[in-house]
Amino acid sequence: MDYEKKLNVLTGFAEHRLYVLDALDHATVQKKKHLQNNYTDDIEYVTYLMDKPVSKLSKFSDDFWDFNDDYPNAARNVQGAKLRISFSKYTDIPRFVLIEIKIIFELALLNNSIFKLQSKEGQSRTKKVLKANSLITIFENGLTFINEIFKQASHELGYEFVQEKIRTLSDITPELYSKAAENYDRVKNIELDKFFKYLRSPASVKYVFEKPIAYVELNSLKWKKLANTNTLKKEQVLPDLVFESLSKMASFIIVDFLSAIGASAKISDSNSFERFETSNHLSWAKKEKITHEILNAYIAMRLGTKGYSASFITNIVEPYNWMLNKNSNVMGGLTLRNALKKRGYKLNNLREYFNLVAYACAYLVGQYTGMRPSELSEIRVQDCSCLIQSDSVWLIESTVKKHKDEVSTGLFDDRWVAIPIVKDAVLAASYISKIKASPYLISNVDTDPCRQIRTTKLGRF
Repeated sequence: MDYEKKLNVLTGFAEHRLYVLDALDHATVQKKKHLQNNYTDDIEYVTYLMDKPVSKLSKFSDDFWDFNDDYPNAARNVQGAKLRISFSKYTDIPRFVLIEIKIIFELALLNNSIFKLQSKEGQSRTKKVLKANSLITIFENGLTFINEIFKQASHELGYEFVQEKIRTLSDITPELYSKAAENYDRVKNIELDKFFKYLRSPASVKYVFEKPIAYVELNSLKWKKLANTNTLKKEQVLPDLVFESLSKMASFIIVDFLSAIGASAKISDSNSFERFETSNHLSWAKKEKITHEILNAYIAMRLGTKGYSASFITNIVEPYNWMLNKNSNVMGGLTLRNALKKRGYKLNNLREYFNLVAYACAYLVGQYTGMRPSELSEIRVQDCSCLIQSDSVWLIESTVKKHKDEVSTGLFDDRWVAIPIVKDAVLAASYISKIKASPYLISNVDTDPCRQIRTTKLGRF
């Protein structure tokens, strides 16, 4: 279904809303059954609306809308749950109210300029299209609050009364907002304000509601949780002393790790290494008895536990004799766990240590490149493949996702200068990536489970 047809169906909802409302009431349907021929247009409309696709994976009537296939190039930190919305979890909201909210959601997705929410004081710029993940964040906050309104109303007035008397969003009275705010478990934030701007928009009254919803000043309510409005605590720039301390500690953690696993010759930031060596800082690696041997054993143990084959693991690690079974294959994950314990290692401590190294790597790359989270999530550190040299300058490659279609100069769009400690962070992360079975700098701390589609080389994940 093309854009114009979708828009026509959605904007035609107000004309058929009374029939849709009655159609959801079984008793009303029985009373009007003999008049069914008079509602042919309404029946056709409802059928068309419910069967209309909202994405490549979902149609309007579905309780679960999935937009992942509509954004095949979405950043890795957006893929998955951030492109899905489940309406079924809002169990206290009447079905008709959910339909009203669905209509507004899809109208905003198709043409956000209808609601005129994007203009800012002193600016005339208006975005016609919002990405689904941006809308999902706004509407999930709003749906949670609307669900709380109906939940509290049912407690106060009785479920049957609410279902009969509060059938649409415009039936909600101002008094019901106060009780909901006191019990709303989320922090009252700007997303909730944006949600109500959609509901109060003239477009919503024109295309969705019979009359405007009750106006309640949200900031006047007594909220269970409020966002932090202390400007001192919201300072976006790290104080110099904090910046220096974080950068130094993260650098020390990385060079300490590389030295412990026998990669000191590969360290690029020799100054950080020298400062660490001459400092009084206790070695994090020595505390956990980290060596090249133990790193490989830990990688093998994590991969084996997740079901990777011995041949796959052998291609990833450099196994020592004690890690091999009688058939000269790497031992299974459970066997290696026991072997490490017998050698005096605490597996939880090892896990926390390697996570610490991973966090230090991510922090330094983010701090010294200024990448957005979406760009950090695209960095592939396996074999340090993200590092390239151009005219004697080392660069780190990623992928710019945000505003890619709006502004793209072709110059430095996907590359950032990699100073020596950033190169070291990538090198350290390349070892950590083997533990996680993921080639990315930013990934789950758990090892990615083995799947049939995987090949025998980590770099092809």
